[in-house]
Amino acid sequence: MPLFYLPAILLLICLSLTLVACSSRPSEDRTELLVAAAASLKEVLTDIGVAFETQYGTKITFNFAGSNLLQRQIETGAPVDIFASAAAIQMDALSAQKLIISDTRRMFATNAMVLIIAQDSPIAIETFDDLTKEQITRIGLGSAGVPIRLYSEETLRHIGLWDTLSSKFIFGGNTRQVLEYVARGETDAGLVYQTDALIRPKVRLVAEADSSWHHPIEYPIAVIAGSPQQDIARQFIAFIMSDVGQEIVRRYGF
Repeated sequence: MPLFYLPAILLLICLSLTLVACSSRPSEDRTELLVAAAASLKEVLTDIGVAFETQYGTKITFNFAGSNLLQRQIETGAPVDIFASAAAIQMDALSAQKLIISDTRRMFATNAMVLIIAQDSPIAIETFDDLTKEQITRIGLGSAGVPIRLYSEETLRHIGLWDTLSSKFIFGGNTRQVLEYVARGETDAGLVYQTDALIRPKVRLVAEADSSWHHPIEYPIAVIAGSPQQDIARQFIAFIMSDVGQEIVRRYGF
């Protein structure tokens, strides 16, 4: 081989080694957190996630669903970093199995139980007692196991209407499904969270349950024990509890 080819060959070898070295370096992509959260938290946590990503450069990916469904996913090993529930019962169950890091658990929001009807509904409803009217034939409630069902059932049992109204119940998988039933006129009324009623223009809030009628509606959040991103997950929870995070929480009516 002529000697004048050697510099070019050496240059190609060096470039190849550089490319190999670059491809073997750890990924420089931003850290990503997966947050499993109750459906009623969709708007508020999405906004908080954007604010956190802007400040810290960490991508937040959400899985919004019923808290009971998310609990089961975590129990079966779903790759989740943080869990935010609409009730303590799901978080307590995970804690008992040592699936959350106990010292990261925080209660970051509260809510209220309300009765809603469609914005254009012709039926006159002003109180929960009006649900007994003959014109009311379908009442949307959360299905068994989801927090919205717990609070709804407690409310209706407390005021003595659960058995009376039971034949009218139409069940939704989570609070947002109940909200849509009412907005689309598929049910005459529904029991949802106050924050749900505030985000859907096609529904009207007609009554609010007294807080003594049901367990406190509180939202706990915690880091999952198997998360490989525990430090940044703790940082995200701290951000939610900060003045900035809590201002966003209040903005959505929590």
